[in-house]
Amino acid sequence: TFQCERQQCPTKPKDPNGFFECTGTKQVVNKEGIAIQVNVYEDVCRLWCWDGFRVQKGNGIFVCNKMGSFYGSGSCKETLCDAPRLDMVDSAIALIGTCNRKLRHAESCGVTCTAPKVALGFFNCTFGEYGHIPLCRLPTESFSRIPYVRGTLRGRLSVVPVPTLAPVPIDVTTSSKAPFVVPT
Repeated sequence: TFQCERQQCPTKPKDPNGFFECTGTKQVVNKEGIAIQVNVYEDVCRLWCWDGFRVQKGNGIFVCNKMGSFYGSGSCKETLCDAPRLDMVDSAIALIGTCNRKLRHAESCGVTCTAPKVALGFFNCTFGEYGHIPLCRLPTESFSRIPYVRGTLRGRLSVVPVPTLAPVPIDVTTSSKAPFVVPT
């Protein structure tokens, strides 16, 4: 008897700056006797980028078509911060370190301040934006630093109501450069 099977997409998409996660559940045994996942018609692969890279020129979704190949768009491109400028910091007189060029994710550089002020902190590139910009302050000035979460929060939250209390709605949204707080 004959049996119809979905067309396979033998070559999974590749990106040198990320990886693909696919929905395929079909498995076959390769020449070495190892069960491996294969992708078939209508399976979807999503592109995830390494730190410092972001999906650009598409959404990073690729679908196995009836011709046995993936179609979709997007690739992982490096996210760079523009080169720091002196006018970004009051009382700065010179940029030091690698501040003469665009910065990569997790790179940092600093400033020299007009005397008697001193530099507090560095330019820190975080996913293509400055997560911190230095300040020029007198050594006697006090300062406070407010930490914040930058990036994407993924997860699930389940709330089990207490039988004696009415359910309380919980909002777990957060915005860029805002402290992450979960109401209790």
